[in-house]
Amino acid sequence: MMRLNGVYPAYDDSILLVGLQNKILPNINYTSQKIPGQQGIIGISKTHDERIIIPTYQLNGKTEEKNMELTAALALWAESNTAGQIVLDKMPDRFYMGILTNTTDPEYTEDWPEVTLTFTCANPYAYSIAQHSAAVGDVIDYQGTVAVYPMIVFTPESDLTSAQWSDGTRTLIINDADYTMQAGHKIVIDCANRLITDNGVSIMAYKTLLSDWLYMARGINTITGPGGTVKWRNVYL
Repeated sequence: MMRLNGVYPAYDDSILLVGLQNKILPNINYTSQKIPGQQGIIGISKTHDERIIIPTYQLNGKTEEKNMELTAALALWAESNTAGQIVLDKMPDRFYMGILTNTTDPEYTEDWPEVTLTFTCANPYAYSIAQHSAAVGDVIDYQGTVAVYPMIVFTPESDLTSAQWSDGTRTLIINDADYTMQAGHKIVIDCANRLITDNGVSIMAYKTLLSDWLYMARGINTITGPGGTVKWRNVYL
C-alpha cells in the first residue's frame, strides 16, 4: 500500500496503483487491480543527496480521452511542485518528504495504460510516522538507522538558574547570570532545529558556548538531566 498525503487529483476509481492496494489521504480509498503476470512496480533509489521514489499507476479511465485527461491532471500536479508526505507501507511506519517532479505519457492504445510518477526527496531520509517519547533518565532503545537529534520538553517545578542535559558524550547547558528558568514555564530544547525556547520565546542567548546538541544513535541511549520528556521520530536511510 502507498499513501500520498497532500494535493492529489481525485478521479473516482480511475487511478490505480499496479499490483498494490492504494490509499490516498485524507479520505479517498482506491483498490488496485492485479494485472496477470505483472508485479506492482515501486522502486526506491538513492543518488548522492536525494532519493527518488517511482511508483507506476494503471489508468482505468476506460477511454483514451479519459486517460489523457487523467494524465494531463497528473502532469499539472507534477509541475506544481507541491510537497507532500509519501508513505510506503512496504516499509511500515515510514514517510518521506517529497515533491512530484515528473510523469510519463502512457501508451493510449493499451486497454490499461500505465503512468509512472517520480517523486524527488531532497532529504534522503525517511521518518517514522509515530512520534516516540520517553522520560529523561529512561533507557531508550532507538530503532532508527540514522542518528536522531531529539527534542526535550521540560517544565521546572521550581526556579532554576542553571540546568544541563547529556547523552553521555555531549552536554547541553543553559546557564546565564541574566536568566532564570521559572517554575511552570515550558522549556523546549529542539536539537534537530538548533533552537531552545521558554514559553515559545527563544533563549538561545543563554545556552553556554561549550554546549553541544544531543543526539541518539541506533541501539541503547540514555539522556540525563533535571527532568523532562525526550521526543523523537525514528530516522532511516
